[in-house]
Amino acid sequence: MRETFQLVEAAALSERDWQSLARLRAACPGCESPFLDPGFARAVAQVRPDTFIGLAFEDETLVAAWPLQVARDGWTRPAGAPFADWNGPLIAPGSTLTPARLIDALGLAGHTGSNMTCRPGGPALHEEATRSLVTDLSAGARATLDGLARHHPRHFKKLRRLGRKLAADYGPVTLTRAGPESEALGRLLDIKRAQLVRSGLHDVLSPAWVRALLESLHQTRTGSDFCAELFVLEAGGEFVAAEFNLRSGPVMHGWLAGYEPRFAAYSPGHLLVMHLLPEIAARGVVEYDAGTAEHGYKDYFANGERTGVSATLFAESRRTAFQPVRHTLHRLEHAGPGVLARLIGRTRRRLDQICAAETSLRGRTRGTLSALRRFFPAG
Repeated sequence: MRETFQLVEAAALSERDWQSLARLRAACPGCESPFLDPGFARAVAQVRPDTFIGLAFEDETLVAAWPLQVARDGWTRPAGAPFADWNGPLIAPGSTLTPARLIDALGLAGHTGSNMTCRPGGPALHEEATRSLVTDLSAGARATLDGLARHHPRHFKKLRRLGRKLAADYGPVTLTRAGPESEALGRLLDIKRAQLVRSGLHDVLSPAWVRALLESLHQTRTGSDFCAELFVLEAGGEFVAAEFNLRSGPVMHGWLAGYEPRFAAYSPGHLLVMHLLPEIAARGVVEYDAGTAEHGYKDYFANGERTGVSATLFAESRRTAFQPVRHTLHRLEHAGPGVLARLIGRTRRRLDQICAAETSLRGRTRGTLSALRRFFPAG
């Protein structure tokens, strides 16, 4: 059996090539997430020219494909990072290929991946398990919500009370799907950016490619297998909260969500999800992925979970000037004094997010200096 590996620009793929990726994904167990749909990588490629697809063939058969953002030094991140909530290579059943081997065979320097669908399968400086919460809607929305309410009776009783209060204070509470002509997406992004500023986090929504990607996805035909859908919760016609989600077939991923701060007392995010589940179930969704489990409120709507891996991989056959530095920081993060280890870990995650979002040297420098000032304030 002859193995060959290719790293090709995503923009150069033909329609036939994208169809081959779709067939490969359909055969891969555990790859149902919309972020693993070739439609997502294709949309990213339209706004980021550094999007490549790593391909592996056994004889003439495609056995692996990995959408990547490739930096000039050969370092890679998932295509669409830091917004690719699930990522990793599509690997055909029966193949022994691993992410670590693919990085090495493609001639790349390394990879930083968060919430990957499979373990590195080789040397990794940083590897830890991740959890994402999901809602299985296959029994129907009513049965699902009834089951969740039995499991969290006090919480759902509180939500029903807050929903009635919101309606009494402002008017009927409704959930609608906003089309591309709506201004709701812009309003949601403004809310999210203000939230990032208040939290002292890097504004990952500021790069032009991010806005272009989200607007392009919002224009995607909802009749297709892969699409984006924006849901808006209103009270008396006033914007309360919104969630911008990706969908691929029967799976929907809760992606970007936000609410108007003046409605905070009504738990608008919770009310939105409570109204959302029946709506998407009626549209044929059987699994709602709420994303990472780091936010406790998602537990109230989950009846299952998926596990992933965050990892930092280095190609064994290629050394870079920064590799010794990365190794040293890794050792300090995982074996150094507690305070120093936590600081290095937080800094690493923040800088990686900045490098993923910012495509210009100016943007990366500005974001890095801002992050360092926050971690190491003057005086």
